[in-house]
Amino acid sequence: MGRLLQKDETRTLLRTAVVKQVTGNSYFVADGASLSYTVRAAGCLLEPQLDDLVLLSTNSMGTSYILTVLERQGNDPAMVSVEGDLVIHSERGNLSLQGSQSLNLVSAEIRLNAASARMQFADFAFAGTLVTSCARHLRMVCETVESKATRVVERVNRLYRRVGDEDSRLGRFRCRVRGRFAVRAEDASIDAEKRMRLNGDKIELG
Repeated sequence: MGRLLQKDETRTLLRTAVVKQVTGNSYFVADGASLSYTVRAAGCLLEPQLDDLVLLSTNSMGTSYILTVLERQGNDPAMVSVEGDLVIHSERGNLSLQGSQSLNLVSAEIRLNAASARMQFADFAFAGTLVTSCARHLRMVCETVESKATRVVERVNRLYRRVGDEDSRLGRFRCRVRGRFAVRAEDASIDAEKRMRLNGDKIELG
């Protein structure tokens, strides 16, 4: 009798029902004319919505769980949700997230850690308040670079540039050099429309 009683206590009944009310992780489902209270099982990742057809598991003690969603009736996006942290891990293969139209990532903080990263976009747009980058080496190859800023501040210990042709149009240009200032050119010309001034303790020409 003891074994029969233990077996009867662990008996589970499976049935289908329709979700009629959603309150957090608690649900009221209708099975025919009766309305019963149930909760979502930990393994049911798809969050049930109103009027969804779900599969219930009820033990002999009357405890009921929603095991899975069989049919969805609403037009709201399907939501996979869990309580607490969630880790999706691929032991020996790749992990892919694909959206036929778009892929949205929304969080208070996003961290990406990888030994190597590759990104390829046909069109890339970024908007933000502050961008901070730190790298040992930075390499950038572009056909055309266009930049517009109200103010640019640069601090460089050593700067080496090789320019084939440069055309600068400035409203005002001021250059301050602590040590020696030297300009070497095959041909050089300085043209001032109004005034040109040379000032120094010693000026050598030729």
